[in-house]
Amino acid sequence: MKESYEWLAANWKAGLAFIYSLVVIFDFIVVPSWIGLHRPDLFKVLEAVKTLTPEMQQLALQIAFRSHEAFTLQGSGLFHLAFGALLTGAAVTKDQLLLTREQKKGVFVTDGHDGVGASAMKPKVKKDEDDLPRPSV
Repeated sequence: MKESYEWLAANWKAGLAFIYSLVVIFDFIVVPSWIGLHRPDLFKVLEAVKTLTPEMQQLALQIAFRSHEAFTLQGSGLFHLAFGALLTGAAVTKDQLLLTREQKKGVFVTDGHDGVGASAMKPKVKKDEDDLPRPSV
């Protein structure tokens, strides 16, 4: 039980991104493609609705040729806002988490970005005037 909890605690961010990617691919690629491939033939539908009343013809055509509305965009896209907040929060706090872990270990590893995350703990070296590049005249 403890091993599965530790695995989940360590990998929840990647799992969240994977699930979000699957949902978006399904909602914006798979379902519209399936609907497009399985759309009824226009001529067959027109032949079938010839004998119906105009109101029923209109309703039958609307049902037969409805377009896909993305499930995740219903409700003003709150689904994407929520996942965006979770993924952004996870990305923003990643550097702080690394910094905290390194401080506990007493080891500071730089990530190559000045002033961001773990590299903020890198000692700043004051450069002499001779080390600065001089403008060419």
